[in-house]
Amino acid sequence: MTDIKQLCEKFYVAGQIKEADLVAAKGLGASLVICNRPDGEDPGQSDVATVSAWAESMGMAFEHISIDSGGPTGEAINATVEAIKSGQTIFAYCRTGTRCSILWSLANASTKTIETLDILAATRAAGYDFDHMAAVLDQLQSS
Repeated sequence: MTDIKQLCEKFYVAGQIKEADLVAAKGLGASLVICNRPDGEDPGQSDVATVSAWAESMGMAFEHISIDSGGPTGEAINATVEAIKSGQTIFAYCRTGTRCSILWSLANASTKTIETLDILAATRAAGYDFDHMAAVLDQLQSS
């Protein structure tokens, strides 16, 4: 079972998942699954079509907001903003949960929903140290 980490009331992140992880996420109230990794990134990872089918069979929506080694794009940040605005409880996954957490951080900073210090505290509590992103988050909040 993958370690599921909570960033806020309606946003959970995890590393690469198995079907049982979706069952656990649904038990936490998740109704939207977001994959933040490209297909074929690692041998043996479940592909997007498989995870999407698992999610749909459990009555959960699925989105693929892929982030590769080039980092998050404006399009990915905007898609994450829209997912958060939907009000659904979200379960996002990537290889380690880091990209999901970065997107959550950037989305909340860009919409000025959560203050930088609170974003950094939430990600730190989940095991992700993004202190190096403080200036970027502050800049997004002031624009």
